[in-house]
Amino acid sequence: MQPTSRQHVTSKTFTSLLPAPFLIVGIVAAGFCVRAEAQSVETPQSSSDQVSRQPDNVAPWLRRWARENQRNNPAVLSAFRGIVENAGRSTVLVYSDGRQVAYGTVVDSAGFVLTKASELAGQTECQLADGQKLTAKLVGVHSELDLAMLKINDADAVPVQWQTEAHIRPGNWLATAGVDPTPLAIGVISVSSRRIARARAILGIQLDDGSSAARVTHVYADSGAEAAGIKKGDLVVALNKNPVGTAQELIDQLREFRPGDRVVLTLQRSDREIRAVATLQNSANTPLGQREHTTKSLGRKLSKRHSGFPRAFQHDSTLRPNECGSPVVDLTGKTIGINIAVADRVSTLAIPVTSILPVLEELKSGKFAPADIGSDVSIIQQREAISRWSRRLRTFQAKHRNTLSALNSARQLILQKPADATAQEALQKLEAQAARTQRSVKEARQRLAQLEQQASVELSAAP
Repeated sequence: MQPTSRQHVTSKTFTSLLPAPFLIVGIVAAGFCVRAEAQSVETPQSSSDQVSRQPDNVAPWLRRWARENQRNNPAVLSAFRGIVENAGRSTVLVYSDGRQVAYGTVVDSAGFVLTKASELAGQTECQLADGQKLTAKLVGVHSELDLAMLKINDADAVPVQWQTEAHIRPGNWLATAGVDPTPLAIGVISVSSRRIARARAILGIQLDDGSSAARVTHVYADSGAEAAGIKKGDLVVALNKNPVGTAQELIDQLREFRPGDRVVLTLQRSDREIRAVATLQNSANTPLGQREHTTKSLGRKLSKRHSGFPRAFQHDSTLRPNECGSPVVDLTGKTIGINIAVADRVSTLAIPVTSILPVLEELKSGKFAPADIGSDVSIIQQREAISRWSRRLRTFQAKHRNTLSALNSARQLILQKPADATAQEALQKLEAQAARTQRSVKEARQRLAQLEQQASVELSAAP
């Protein structure tokens, strides 16, 4: 035995002998303990407060916060570069009408790319690691899994290596590959594969209770129905070409869809039959649902569709909605799933490889070809833009009214105290603010008028 030599082993030499995963665990644990000790030393409180600040009694959200901040440290992420290296070669950025909406995972050397379906709208492109953008063709959509198959002309496409031997177990480390050498995020599996319950999808209309027909009596603001141009008094006669005879039939048909799905409604308006394409929204858009959504997200942006998957496993990597579609790898570097949704403040869902492989060939073959709604996607985007600018106009108008009210009060004060310098300065500021809010209202009205002129407010029925 040579205790002297062992005592002189440097920390640098010791850490270099450890595998990356063990090093990460040590960093996370050490960082947490340092934070806990610092709190108990630097902020002396009463004896009861001191007890609550001991490491064993730290609030769970604080533990998670400490873990996430340690994991997002560049030095920690760099330790996983070798693990995501292969999967990174098979990862692309997915753009829809010029906006980056998701990541994509190359699954075939012929240029087939798997991504998140509900984020796609309009012209789709894939950006490779070298910055080159290629036009992508949508060849298949699996609505149950929310996966879309794209096809690009890339002779150098490298497919991911699937992990088909190891099981997905809670507590296992994983990493999400991106287009850069460093992973997008690292994390731990929280819950193994399970069914994720479906959220209720809503159209955003109220039907006539006194009539058996599906007649619209109210269209809710900022809803998919409003963006689609549905109006009070419209009679819904078909949904995706399926006849609708009663209000209950419409309700029953809508139950088959998920938030984020697009539906084509045939409407009877006066003596004309028109068509509208609406994007169904989550029931979280209702007042009660908005309160529940706020509690669930706590400021973190969630995916448009984050529920209703037949099988998905849950992990605690911190991702953004537009980072879904990226491959998730285990410590061997093989892909165990595809990130599909940011579900809440601390959870990301991923479709496991056992659910992906059985449908790959069918997605590539065109069996799950998307429904053809032609140019209606651009109509949806125009409607949604009109809805956004309508909200902005209402906000600007409210600000302008409040500013004018304050301006009138300031003018009344000047009449009473004409020599008051402070009142004069406040009046000048309010006059400048009123001019700005008036310009904002004018610009919003002009933009809204342009959008309404460009959009087809009433679509003719398809032949």
